[in-house]
Amino acid sequence: MRTPNFTRIALTAVLMALGMVPSSALANDCDRSDPTNGVTGGNYCIAVETVTTNPGAPLVVVLHGDMSSGKPPSYATRFAKRITERNPDITIVSMLRPGYDNGDGKKSQGSTNGRRDHYTGVNVDAVGDAIRNLAAHHKAPRTIVVGHSGGAATAALIAGRQPEVLDGMVLISCPCDITRWRLERNGSAWPSSLSPSDYVDQVRPDLQITAVTGRNDDNTQPGLAKSYVAEIRERGGIANFLEIPGERHFLSTKLADQVLPMISEMVDSPRRSR
Repeated sequence: MRTPNFTRIALTAVLMALGMVPSSALANDCDRSDPTNGVTGGNYCIAVETVTTNPGAPLVVVLHGDMSSGKPPSYATRFAKRITERNPDITIVSMLRPGYDNGDGKKSQGSTNGRRDHYTGVNVDAVGDAIRNLAAHHKAPRTIVVGHSGGAATAALIAGRQPEVLDGMVLISCPCDITRWRLERNGSAWPSSLSPSDYVDQVRPDLQITAVTGRNDDNTQPGLAKSYVAEIRERGGIANFLEIPGERHFLSTKLADQVLPMISEMVDSPRRSR
């Protein structure tokens, strides 16, 4: 005979599969987990891979791209480990955006919508909340996000929608204007997605921003990030853009070699008053 507890667990599993479990219950489950593995973000439990922890030190969060190939975004964790090699005294976390898994048992709640048109307010705000909660847990005096492709768009949207969360961001291959990006790719529109270009007025002027794109990137062409940086600078913001010759969209070793010193410089920058 099945016990009531077994029945409850079985029913919960079915309801989760159908998306019928109350979001608050899912978030509470995450609250009881180890924050080095998962952290609450909005109504989701956001999975993280913690590379190193140093309480009271700056926090760097790496956000992966869309991975339209369907593969897990494991490259982001490899890149996070390279950041650690240059900055061993900080806290570094690779975060899985809503609906993504690492191919090894960790998965964030939420939906990727088939890995397209998913820069929604719900997803962006969940990641922002998760980063805020991680920073509070680790007592981080500064929080920097390093985002690639869709992760860069997510970071830039957080900067506009939750400006108090970030102290700096490094945007790699950013589709910073979603409408323009889709047109340049001759792709279908992403009507559910928010665009960083629509939030430049809400970005804090003291936020440190570095944007980098490969000159040969035919996915997120350099003009997307360059124009975003120009708009930030026109509003008195602290932003720089760098175009890397010979590099494409993928976060290659060469592109990473160019970006790593920029991250270290941002980590070492003194905290600015808000």
